Amino acid sequence: MNPVDIKSEAFRVAALRSERTRILATLVVFALVFLLIALRAFFATTSAQTQLLVRVSVFLVIILAYEAVILIFVQRHVFRNKELPSWAWFLNILVETSFPTIGLLILTQTDFWGPYRALNAPAILVYFFFITLSILRLSPLLSFYTGVVSMVGFLVVTAYTYWKYPEQSSIAALPVSIYITYGAFLMIGGLIAAGVARQVRVHVIAALREAESRR
Repeated sequence: MNPVDIKSEAFRVAALRSERTRILATLVVFALVFLLIALRAFFATTSAQTQLLVRVSVFLVIILAYEAVILIFVQRHVFRNKELPSWAWFLNILVETSFPTIGLLILTQTDFWGPYRALNAPAILVYFFFITLSILRLSPLLSFYTGVVSMVGFLVVTAYTYWKYPEQSSIAALPVSIYITYGAFLMIGGLIAAGVARQVRVHVIAALREAESRR
């Protein structure tokens, strides 16, 4: 069953257009971040910092290319008035929420951040960015799924870091409970987004029904 499935044709169109808006917002934000990172790389003072910023810039280009492809995919479904299949919604969430996970892995491999310091890097906030924008999918299930996948991704990076760098855990790592708390906050963020998405969905359906009744 499609997570945004509903008998109203108008709602399916609204959901697709809302998803298009979400992707456009993602493209704009990551394009601005890319410009900022590229500018910082130009003025970097150390080779370690330059190497890190170049890696991040390349990764951001990959993200922008992926989002552009997804935008075209969704745009075609909007023009053809066709519904996105269930697997497309869930697969896109899985890929998008892997971006901050891969970003954290990249940071753990750099000398500028180091493995355990990277687990507290601002890249964690990217999880919440995707969780917040998941509301525009108008599906509580998809918002909650985004939070769960984000939590799992962060905890996997944490477990990998402890496994690969055990000798530094007693020096640089925070207590394990702190990282578990971070993961719990990501899932809670998904729950909150699901609640908001549910309310937005109710209002959208009510507005569409009122518009249809007036016709």
